[in-house]
Amino acid sequence: MIANVVPEAPTLRLSGMQIDVLLLGVHHKLDRGLPGWACDDHNLPTGPAHLFRPVTIKSLHERGLLDANFGDSRVHRGELVGAQNLDGARHEHSPEVPKFQVWTRALVRQALKQKGLLVDDDQLLYH
Repeated sequence: MIANVVPEAPTLRLSGMQIDVLLLGVHHKLDRGLPGWACDDHNLPTGPAHLFRPVTIKSLHERGLLDANFGDSRVHRGELVGAQNLDGARHEHSPEVPKFQVWTRALVRQALKQKGLLVDDDQLLYH
């Protein structure tokens, strides 16, 4: 469980996969693709790919735990045609296609630190 970022709200129950997303989102933006959400880490081109189910990201985003560069709920359903992002981000391989991204909110980072899952921005203690 993790304390909610709103003091009067109840404690959130999160799955291990949801915690993984939040921890990964501290350092990386996750990109929406057809199969789901993937970590966009250009620093590790040979490293393992992190792919997450759309329902996992949708749940965290709707609960206010992730920030996003879009406001269109169709992105969560994979209906990307006609959807626009808010920051103009584009795919390098297809500059005409908007890039939809999510990342962990700053308040959630603080909650992760309070729970002892994140000591500082460079050290994860969950795995």
